[in-house]
Amino acid sequence: MLAKVTFLSCITMSDFTFSGYELACFVTHSGLSRSAGHILSQCANLAATTSEYFIHKPHRLIAAETGYSQSTVVRAFREAVNKGILSVEIVIGDHRERRANLYRFTPSFLAFAQQAKNALIESKLKISSAATKVKAVLAKTLALFNFLSTPPCQNDTPSPCQDDVAIKNKKSQVKKKKDQFPAVPERPDSKN
Repeated sequence: MLAKVTFLSCITMSDFTFSGYELACFVTHSGLSRSAGHILSQCANLAATTSEYFIHKPHRLIAAETGYSQSTVVRAFREAVNKGILSVEIVIGDHRERRANLYRFTPSFLAFAQQAKNALIESKLKISSAATKVKAVLAKTLALFNFLSTPPCQNDTPSPCQDDVAIKNKKSQVKKKKDQFPAVPERPDSKN
């Protein structure tokens, strides 16, 4: 049975071995948004070919390969960094020019992936097995890890959605227009 995972600092990157397909599957089911999961799963295939599980490619090229805009790719990587799936290292060239950032899968995410792989083996499933069964095993494993950000507190007031702000702005514009054009008073001489 799965136990609560405590991350040990003695784990090295060489302790993990994944194929690109396995790592892509774990990234897809790691709690990222749909577009971020798709973008990072395609990058995970490349990262699995390296011994340190890193992605060192310009956002522009990743956008061209995945079919998403460059800003969506940047948001996807930022989301993965914020959730603790990737770590980022900003690379500066010899002449102080920006280079492509170096992203690495964090040891805590790789520990999740290894635990998920072991859980699938224990359940006698493969990643290519029935999707609902695989998702159920991955969800149980994901619940044991805390590399994802915590959900907001129930006492926090949610930020207004875009529609609420638009409705509020529209109402205030209508009030301004009414104030600008007061009702036309009747003329005293036009009474019958």
